[in-house]
Amino acid sequence: MKRNSSYNNANTDLSEDDLMECEPTLFGCDGADIITYTSSVSCRGQSTEATAPYNYADGNYCPAGDARAAERDAMKATLNFKWATVPRSNANLTRAVATAPTQIGVKADGYAFQYYTSGIVGCSVESKSAVVNHAVTVVGYGVSGRTPYFLVKNSWGTGWGEAVRR
Repeated sequence: MKRNSSYNNANTDLSEDDLMECEPTLFGCDGADIITYTSSVSCRGQSTEATAPYNYADGNYCPAGDARAAERDAMKATLNFKWATVPRSNANLTRAVATAPTQIGVKADGYAFQYYTSGIVGCSVESKSAVVNHAVTVVGYGVSGRTPYFLVKNSWGTGWGEAVRR
């Protein structure tokens, strides 16, 4: 598996909670489109997961002058966020992920995604034609046997994904 090298850098593990609570044009856990997200982060920066860990709340409370505000400013200056549209194909997404963590939209309301704990979630005919309703960050890619896959970071905290033991 190949992970993007900038994702492996500890200071680029960005906080979903900071984005949901501190960006007034987003709708917290009710979502927003990817364009709104990228505009927000480009303009105001984003703090790290270490400073603002995911708290499962949707209070949209953003304390003024806290450590997150200073970190957002520093992160914005340090990372110099850049955004580009990636043409829709697995090859193009692989190239993008090799360059930088890449945000994509997915259909996340099906059982396989909602209750994911391990393995590779395949693309069904339904998911290929479905409406995108969630954003994730693609941070790596690989091949298991003959099945290519992408490694994603989700914003649903520790209750979702491979760390969950059911």
